[in-house]
Amino acid sequence: PTQPHTILLAASPPRLKQTHTLEQKTIMTNETNFHGKAALGRILEAASSSLSSGSALRAIILKALTDPNIHHGFDELKSVVAATVEKDGSLSDGKALLNTLDLFSFGTLADFKKAPDDYLRLSEAQLAKLRQLTVLSAVQEVCARGRDSMTYSEIAQNLDFPDDESGVKKLEECIVSCVYSDLVSVRLCQKSKLCRISTRAGPPCQVRDVRLSDLPLAIDELKKLQHRIKGSRNDLESSKQHIKTMKVAAHRQREAFEQEEKQEAMRYKTTNVRNLSGWENIGASVSGSSTRRQTKRNRGALAAGSNADSHQRC
Repeated sequence: PTQPHTILLAASPPRLKQTHTLEQKTIMTNETNFHGKAALGRILEAASSSLSSGSALRAIILKALTDPNIHHGFDELKSVVAATVEKDGSLSDGKALLNTLDLFSFGTLADFKKAPDDYLRLSEAQLAKLRQLTVLSAVQEVCARGRDSMTYSEIAQNLDFPDDESGVKKLEECIVSCVYSDLVSVRLCQKSKLCRISTRAGPPCQVRDVRLSDLPLAIDELKKLQHRIKGSRNDLESSKQHIKTMKVAAHRQREAFEQEEKQEAMRYKTTNVRNLSGWENIGASVSGSSTRRQTKRNRGALAAGSNADSHQRC
């Protein structure tokens, strides 16, 4: 913990005290996405080559539901296997298979609890994965509302955890597993029982499959996003132009100020020269007066000396 009662979740293996830069986090996320796409690609390839066998398709579907690297693409898998599963009479649970693919594509644990007979019986690993997808849906809904946090109770209400200390511990472990799977980017505060969504290292969460019925809404949201981006671009261009105008004005003001300083320096220099010339003239006149006074004194002294000589002769 970086602060008291706070868990700072980073994309690092459990029980390793590490910090990662944004660049390292991006590389690790890209690697996780790569492994997920590779695993999904192998599943789709195997399903395409096993369309003649319903039992083989069932095993492939169960593998996709259990694989910890696959969290999307279940709708794509359904589009590949749906025709074969529906026609194959040997699969008594063919409809449940397709419903389970829909559950992992768009549903949550609460949907499974409402009608468990409509789906396959899930293993513990598959239930844990469905809980992760439920947390991902909760984070997506919160982000869509413009919020940056949600309470433990908001998340726990769809995860079927008990409302006690053990339930809180299971909830935190589930969210931590989502972080380590790069499904969400959040921080947990145990003191305030808050889950804070972080966007510093990229998108706050991954995306789930989209229903065909939701495509018009998704397209509308993308158009709104495009409009906001266009408006932001226009604002950015206006800001650039304003900055450019202010830069030119500042440059002109600096030039005028420098020119004014030069003129002031020239005036100061000219004034000093004039003052020095005036002081030189005053000094010359004072020197001339002193010389004249000295000459008069000398003459007076000579006259006094002549008179004294005359008295002595007499």
